[in-house]
Amino acid sequence: MQVKSGDTPVDRPTLDQLLGVMQNVGAEQGLLVSWAGFRSSVEKETANQFFRVRLWDAETVVEQMLAQYERLPADLRAELPLKRIWTVA
Repeated sequence: MQVKSGDTPVDRPTLDQLLGVMQNVGAEQGLLVSWAGFRSSVEKETANQFFRVRLWDAETVVEQMLAQYERLPADLRAELPLKRIWTVA
């Protein structure tokens, strides 16, 4: 897994670096997280690597965190306290 928190979308060399590390350690799957998103060259290549690498942008990170929040250990939930609020749609 690689996590990038910069202001610019992740480029192809970053993906290539992750794929190289995965090969070196024998990892079958990788996750590339970028708060700023991904350049089109990265998105095109991950279509070829669909079963090997997943891309998570800021929206996906938040979606996954909310979907799994109740399953997190209590100590992690204490560090990131959330409160469910219901509204009429």
